[in-house]
Amino acid sequence: MRVGKTPQAILAADKIGADKVLVVCPAIGVAHWIREFNKWTPNSLHGFAVYSYDKARRMPSLLKDHWDVVIADECHFAKNPEAQRTKLVYGKGGLGWCADRMWALSGTPAPKHAGELWPMMRAFGLTRLTYDAFLQLYCRVDGYGLVRGSKEKMIPELRAILAPTVLRRTRREVAPEMPGIDYQILTVDPTGVDLPPHAAWNEYNPGAYAAERQAVAMAKVKPLVDQIAFAIENELLKQTVVFGWHLDPLYAVVDGLRARGIVAQPLTGQNSLKDRERVQKEFREGTC
Repeated sequence: MRVGKTPQAILAADKIGADKVLVVCPAIGVAHWIREFNKWTPNSLHGFAVYSYDKARRMPSLLKDHWDVVIADECHFAKNPEAQRTKLVYGKGGLGWCADRMWALSGTPAPKHAGELWPMMRAFGLTRLTYDAFLQLYCRVDGYGLVRGSKEKMIPELRAILAPTVLRRTRREVAPEMPGIDYQILTVDPTGVDLPPHAAWNEYNPGAYAAERQAVAMAKVKPLVDQIAFAIENELLKQTVVFGWHLDPLYAVVDGLRARGIVAQPLTGQNSLKDRERVQKEFREGTC
């Protein structure tokens, strides 16, 4: 992440003389791609289109066109072999069949286990294995057929297979002046919420009750708001981003920060595309 994949892809399309380029990406990335195309596009590249994965899936006309390059951004969004999104990108008759080239971009191509690489590797001719056979070879699968992770001893083999096809850039190569990533764990005492028994355990188990997981998240809101406000008020931070799974706790964080006089904006799946662009613009300009 943050190694310049977007401008690299745009300039690479120009380098091969591409006239028609299609980008599919998460909805939140559409405005970013359009902005970067307008910033980096040389005069010779005059035909590009950018759609979210979900919108592209509802546009069969894209499959009737011919593209010099199809770029699948954040390609880990197309990792489930049974999902319509994955079939749109890699499946028979999908976008890959309508293009001379397909480039898949990601900072996290397999977030959970090596099996998430299979759709891409199969489409690019890097494996002939079926999905199940691929999982058995490269992943730890329990007696219930659930994938529990990658087989560490098989990772070198996977890297060797991918090497001729993958261009990998690291942050150290691209921006050595950037400081390293620092991880800190902040433990907070839940306040203002009566937590049911085992609620903290349930938070880390997706199969548990959603209501209990959300209750844990809500219990973190006030101490988290206090921590962020302290950091901003004492100029330890200028801006920050809070990620969360449940909507209500995120909106509660926004309300809590606003009550402390801090300009905060929510950015969730409920935002319209126009509103997402507005919030991203305000954040880039440092006004929220």
